[in-house]
Amino acid sequence: MSFLSSKYVSTQDVSPFTGLPLGLASAPSAPGTAWDTASDCSGLESANVPDAVLTTMLSSFPERTKSKLLSRPFFPFDRLFAYMDLRDLVRVRQLSKSIQRLVLEYIAQIFTYFRLLRNHLTPDEILPFRAIHSATGLLLTGTSVVEFLAREPMLCDDVLEIFVPAHTAETLVTFLLSSGFACAKYSYLHQSSTYQELLKPKIGSRMIRDASMMTAFHEHAVEAIIWFERDESVISVTVCPNSPVYGILKQPSVAHTTVATANSIICLFPNALLKGHFNIALREACPNTTWVRIAYRNYGIRGWPILKTANVMDATSPELWPFSRHYMDDKCLALSLSGDVVTFPRTRSWERIRACEFTLVYRDYKGESVVEVRYQVHLTRRLEAYTAGVSDIVKSDRYLHKDTINDVIESVRKEHVATSALKASLVNWMRDSLRNHHWSSLVTKRPTPGMVTFVMRYVFVLYSLLPPVTASLDLRFRQFQGTLFAVLRINLSLLGRDGRCPVRMDKDFEDQIKRANIVVYYTYSRKMRHAEHHAWPPAGHHKR
Repeated sequence: MSFLSSKYVSTQDVSPFTGLPLGLASAPSAPGTAWDTASDCSGLESANVPDAVLTTMLSSFPERTKSKLLSRPFFPFDRLFAYMDLRDLVRVRQLSKSIQRLVLEYIAQIFTYFRLLRNHLTPDEILPFRAIHSATGLLLTGTSVVEFLAREPMLCDDVLEIFVPAHTAETLVTFLLSSGFACAKYSYLHQSSTYQELLKPKIGSRMIRDASMMTAFHEHAVEAIIWFERDESVISVTVCPNSPVYGILKQPSVAHTTVATANSIICLFPNALLKGHFNIALREACPNTTWVRIAYRNYGIRGWPILKTANVMDATSPELWPFSRHYMDDKCLALSLSGDVVTFPRTRSWERIRACEFTLVYRDYKGESVVEVRYQVHLTRRLEAYTAGVSDIVKSDRYLHKDTINDVIESVRKEHVATSALKASLVNWMRDSLRNHHWSSLVTKRPTPGMVTFVMRYVFVLYSLLPPVTASLDLRFRQFQGTLFAVLRINLSLLGRDGRCPVRMDKDFEDQIKRANIVVYYTYSRKMRHAEHHAWPPAGHHKR
């Protein structure tokens, strides 16, 4: 058997398709043996090989060749995984248990703490920074974390955003200054710790108290922002007087709902953030327009892409449709930086609901960190729902009183299917009315988003209560003693008395319309006698 000695069978003599030696790869098989092989090595004639001889053959092979002979051909999953982001990897791991094991091993190898920070810190700096990360309770967030999960660069000037508690900010600032970072800018509202003493000799006159931060970071979520630069690396340190989570969730970007601790990455809305490899969608459902303008300006300076949609009904991602959330609940995607992943649940049917707007509010409730999701369920109702622990807490108006969150979602889903066409037509009508409106020189003010929303709600309720009739809508704006009024004239092809509403609406809703300074006049194509007279300004309307 010297002709089968291992010195003549190297790893290159193994077939890449079958895993067998080239001389054995083409041999026919027969029952009773692992192989019945034929070899034409060294020009010898082929002969059948019994089991005992086969065992001797295998024992003479190197371990690497032996493992290939005894294993089935294997698909190169690691090469396939290299083209997937974390969202795709989570889906692939559901195929089978063996693939799940391979995915977890791949995630443990690729998604590491070192890879997260390698574009900002040197290898020698990452280890001490992780110790500071764990000790100070700081959090990493922003697009740098999102692009780490998406495995695709999104920005030309990548910025690592760090949110740190005020009482531990001095430790982080000292580390960055000692690592060669220079303080480029320091803007603050107030100072509650001694970290600013380390910055004064470094920045000189660029240490300013920025009044615009009062609007951009309201509710005392942030007290200072420090920009550090070193070569091409930029680190933004946001100092929070309270919890860093509180400061992060007050930011205007959905990307800030993904945070990285020293041991894991927590993604509140994994589908939204990883879809399309970016989501810098501004939360425009905010009463303070100055806050939105500041956010736009800051994002424009950084060159970040801003996700906007023309259709209001499609302004939110499926991941942000109405459901109750708790910080680190089972709907989050928690990626362990030491090598494990907890997938989010399968999508349920009631999540396929569209919301006009949403906001995230962080608060403490009975000692727990709570994420409150406020959303517009439709044009007439608004709902605020959040979860504290295992109990659902629903705050609602009288329309939704005593309904559970699942009941509310189910009713909204049915209503959305039935009225989606009407809502879309109302959005187009309002957009055209504002775009084509001729503004008088006597009208110096402009309608607020709240006034526009109430007008649309009123028309929506009217159409919902009326039988199928043709209505002509005319929206104008008038100003009286510094107060802006929205005058809505509705002409109906019905028999009716001018000035009277054809249907009875809820008294509370009519009071809200009056407080919003909205005046509604009705006219009819088939008129009854004695039209009602309306004085100007209308009684019962209040200044804002």
